[in-house]
Amino acid sequence: MKSDHAILLINTGSPRSTWVSDVRRYLSHFLYDPRIIGMPAPLRWLLVKGVIAPFRSASSARKYRTIYTEEGSPLVILTEKLARRMADLGGTRVYTCMRYHRGSTRAALDQAVADGNHRITLIPLFPHYAMSSWESAVEHVRDIHRAHYPFLDLEVVRPYYDDPLYIDALAKNIAAAAEPHTHLLVSLHGLPLSQVCPYSGDPDRDYVSQTDTTVELLAQHPLIEALDLTIEKSYQSRFGPTRWLSPGTRVRLSELPHEGVRRVAVVCPGFVCDCLETLWEIDIDGRAVFEKAGGDHLTFIPCPNDSDDMARCLLRLPQNG
Repeated sequence: MKSDHAILLINTGSPRSTWVSDVRRYLSHFLYDPRIIGMPAPLRWLLVKGVIAPFRSASSARKYRTIYTEEGSPLVILTEKLARRMADLGGTRVYTCMRYHRGSTRAALDQAVADGNHRITLIPLFPHYAMSSWESAVEHVRDIHRAHYPFLDLEVVRPYYDDPLYIDALAKNIAAAAEPHTHLLVSLHGLPLSQVCPYSGDPDRDYVSQTDTTVELLAQHPLIEALDLTIEKSYQSRFGPTRWLSPGTRVRLSELPHEGVRRVAVVCPGFVCDCLETLWEIDIDGRAVFEKAGGDHLTFIPCPNDSDDMARCLLRLPQNG
């Protein structure tokens, strides 16, 4: 890569700390995004500021406390480690920013400019297209780019749900942790149907089709075929009263023991780095749900995180166009 070219990774973000005030501030910023809650701004403001943030902050803070380390947020730490791994392997500058951490994108681009970069490749750490994740992150960076850095050449990689190195990274993690002949639950981030149906059939934005492709490629991978797993797909992180993609991961974890599945492994391909949705929602809450329903053991499969395979995958994306 040219010396004036750099990569910018963007992830969701996390509260600055597990104090309730910081969690409330983060939830307010995150949920006020119109691509997260699609309603008129005044109603969204009332819902987020008047109901959700005040009443959910304490419970969310308790969840974050179960996964934060002395270093802080696992998602932030792992994103930064991934950037360093990419820089070491690729010999290029790699910066990070967070969609819901005010000022982080400006700071990353300021540093990129100060370091003499003229071309930036943006890689959202969301392998599949979704309005509330991939699109929100990309448009956030584009807005800042247009307003403050029009002289920079900004390019964005397409979703990489079918990239062979991404599939390899997932398959190696599964093979390292899952027992042969067990049941594999592939848990994707859930979406309301209102954000899915308009894009059905659009290869660039069809979330269900893209996640189906990921599951199919995983099932066909030699490492997974050798384990002789039974595989099914589910959706996690449902929020609010609207209709969402189904079946729900939590629902399936409560049902599987009654269907004779006593041991299950869960992998979450929608996340490059482990975060609240994997470390708490699956490894803590999902495990408790499964065991309460009569299951014997849940194996949590970590995300690719800062593995060499994931780093090489992301480094290759700009070269593939």
